[in-house]
Amino acid sequence: ALVVAAFEVFGESSNITVPRSRKINGESQVTAYPFKFFDRNGQHLMKKSTRFHAPTNFGRWMTENTNLVYPLECVTKDFEPYIVVQKCKHLPPPQDQFISGHDKVSWIRHLVLSGYAFKSIAGPFCIHLPHARIAGKDFHDYLKRSKTKRAKVQTIKKQFYKHVAAASGKNVSARMHTCGTGKLNSLLNEYIKVATKINEQ
Repeated sequence: ALVVAAFEVFGESSNITVPRSRKINGESQVTAYPFKFFDRNGQHLMKKSTRFHAPTNFGRWMTENTNLVYPLECVTKDFEPYIVVQKCKHLPPPQDQFISGHDKVSWIRHLVLSGYAFKSIAGPFCIHLPHARIAGKDFHDYLKRSKTKRAKVQTIKKQFYKHVAAASGKNVSARMHTCGTGKLNSLLNEYIKVATKINEQ
């Protein structure tokens, strides 16, 4: 499976730049940040949520030659990248029971447990745009319902992973290692180092 680096923006602009590029002619631009790395102001790194996309290895993505394909060193159990994969009869389908959450996470985990390897490609990327906000009067009801749904989804997810692991009968670590805390911190530090250097140019 080919991982496409995912970024997000906190604002509206038709002139978006990612850390591989510089600002052109001093024009005002909105910087795109690695997806789920920062708070909604793009100021503070949220380490707990970086596990969703950190295995993409943004530090390497920003420094490698364009279109170079490189293998990911590890994945997390919550890894949810945007991927390009060949559709065939052996491709595990997304599961309908996760329509209320964990749809992408559960599918990627299914691919990992089925023996798929993940690689990234330097250069290409996608931008995740902000979702429309929920009307204020409905917000508290939404949170209440959402909490109940999340609990149900967590139960279904555990049962599903157990079923897939038993059905595949494969040693997951043989294809994709799980990122430990030390490795995740290393990937984050490398990204921060590279991004800081590029932004100073």
